[in-house]
Amino acid sequence: MKILPLFVLLIFNILSLKADHITGGEIHYECKGVSDNKIELDVFFTKYRDCSIAENLPFYPTLRIGIYSGSDEPYDDYGIHLASKMEQSYVENPIFNCLNTPTNTCIEKAIYLLNISLPISDDKYVIVHQECCRSIVISNIVAPELTGTTQFIEITPEGQQLCNSSPNFTSSIPSFLCVNQPFLFDNSLMDKEGDVVKYVLCSPFTSHENDASLCGISNLQPCPPPYQPVSFLEPFYKYDRPLGENAIWNLNEQTGALSILPRSQGQFVASLCYEEYRGNLLLSRTIRDMQFNITECDSVFYTVTEELDTPYLLCGDSLLSIENNSYPEDEIDRYEWNVSSNDGFSFTSNFKDLILNIPHEGYYDVSLQTTGIDSTCVTKVYEQILYVKDIPKADFDYSPLEVTTIESEVSFSNHSENGQFFNWLFDDGSSFYKEDITYSFIDTGYQTITLAITDQYGCKDSITKVVDVVPTVTYHLPNAFTPNGDGKNDIFIGKGITEYIRDFQLTIWNRWGNKVFETNNVLEGWNGLYFNSGKEIPSGVYILSLSYSSTRGEIVTDNGYITLIR
Repeated sequence: MKILPLFVLLIFNILSLKADHITGGEIHYECKGVSDNKIELDVFFTKYRDCSIAENLPFYPTLRIGIYSGSDEPYDDYGIHLASKMEQSYVENPIFNCLNTPTNTCIEKAIYLLNISLPISDDKYVIVHQECCRSIVISNIVAPELTGTTQFIEITPEGQQLCNSSPNFTSSIPSFLCVNQPFLFDNSLMDKEGDVVKYVLCSPFTSHENDASLCGISNLQPCPPPYQPVSFLEPFYKYDRPLGENAIWNLNEQTGALSILPRSQGQFVASLCYEEYRGNLLLSRTIRDMQFNITECDSVFYTVTEELDTPYLLCGDSLLSIENNSYPEDEIDRYEWNVSSNDGFSFTSNFKDLILNIPHEGYYDVSLQTTGIDSTCVTKVYEQILYVKDIPKADFDYSPLEVTTIESEVSFSNHSENGQFFNWLFDDGSSFYKEDITYSFIDTGYQTITLAITDQYGCKDSITKVVDVVPTVTYHLPNAFTPNGDGKNDIFIGKGITEYIRDFQLTIWNRWGNKVFETNNVLEGWNGLYFNSGKEIPSGVYILSLSYSSTRGEIVTDNGYITLIR
């Protein structure tokens, strides 16, 4: 095993802190020359950190670096080295035209330098930096707060012999991306020697930085290869679709361009691997560890029209009216409504609000697009699928047509068109959910019956009809009675249906025209005494006069004779 002399500062208490504010990193190197069969290297380590939270740690002044050599385990250990921070700067936020992007994001990057002289070897060198751990809010891997990061670069024997310098990244990792907004990430490397770079999708690696003794070395030193990939939350997340199944994550393996279309908010870990070739010779291999912060980015124009179900159902009424409350209104120069259907109907309006007579039943696509005053931002702020449906037609009949208090049971038959659900409503609060019903009326007079129907799409119609429940009145008087106290026919009184009799009056005279009995109570009869309490009235024929009216105002009169028999 080859051991290089080292001078290590006693600052490891600082370096052992958790680095959950770190959001990515990469490595490249430059060959400064070859002397005495040794290659002189400047190795550059770029680290990214989240600086949006004041409590997050700053960049460390130095990084612990491990160097190993070999083609298989056990690797030759070239000890622990310190890379010193050279510079740091803020990463510029990406630009999304016509979107209000977050203002509270902050990503900072620092570049560290390690100058090292290594013997030219027949084996590859692995230069590695590890940290623990990742942010607990990361969405796509298992236990991110316990998962470390590993960035490394491999230098092949051919790369050493040729004093090769590895390619360098042309752009920084973006500080954020917007949900549902496509982004083309220039993830390419620039090689000053003109070597060919191949780009490959790969998994980020974890580390034993929280317990380096697990890889058999000092806790202060990064571990040798091989390295363990992070555990993605499969099956929804994998190394080749780190933003989820529904997101777009396409790599151009020739240019390194990464086409991204995020579909959900969150923090997501991802990585890309790179191989450098000169002809058929592999010179170096490295990995870029990245954290993507996906956030909602609102349109510069907003709409607060009513949120409608999709497809939105418009029943019967052919007039479509949508109020447009897009804002800020003083920044909008033009509105464009578009309504179309698959049968060729098309309508365009530049008025602020949409008012349109829909020509016929069917599906319609409705959209609103706004254009800013400077004409650079054209934003679709409203999209809706509209289904216009003819309403069903409610109707019913009933039997018998003449309803009385004697014949109060009525059959109602549904004759609606396109109804699927039925609701019968009566004045007394009763309701029935059948297609046909039978109902007995209790009250007299005009009764309203409503049939409300709903079709399979939710469109409604109703119809109301009036049934006249006529009060039945009957009253019949006998022509004789025998008030002899035997309990049979002792009272002269009428019988019939008297509940609805009004203004009742019964008067009885003797043959000399003297009044012997009178009442306005339909339930009171004559017992043969003078006004029911005086002396007995003798047998004979007496004259009567009867009058009353019904609740409908009909007046009934009758004059006749009765015979009193003792």
